[in-house]
Amino acid sequence: MIIADYTVEGLKNPVTLGLAQKVIPVFREDLKKSGDIYPAEIEIKTKKGTFRKRVDIPYGHPQRPMTRAAISEKFKDCVSYSVKPLPEKHIQKVVEQVSGLQDVSNVSEIMALMC
Repeated sequence: MIIADYTVEGLKNPVTLGLAQKVIPVFREDLKKSGDIYPAEIEIKTKKGTFRKRVDIPYGHPQRPMTRAAISEKFKDCVSYSVKPLPEKHIQKVVEQVSGLQDVSNVSEIMALMC
């Protein structure tokens, strides 16, 4: 999912709305919370059969962290919706500095790039 999926246009997308009409959420007692994690399972029925996928630890959880590349792409997507657009060179510099945050002597440099 990207932010565009949650814009007014994204929420009115006929393909998305058509698919949403086919979704039937079901509470499963057997999928109990384990600590701070709620597992999830999806079942998709098609003409070719039924497909299931279970996720015990969601992507992005500390036990299943996102890759740096995924974090970078998510940041770039989020910042593209900023009220005050950032220059591409600033976006790339923020990504570089945050990726090597342990070597940044003053985080105000990062904040200045974001303003």
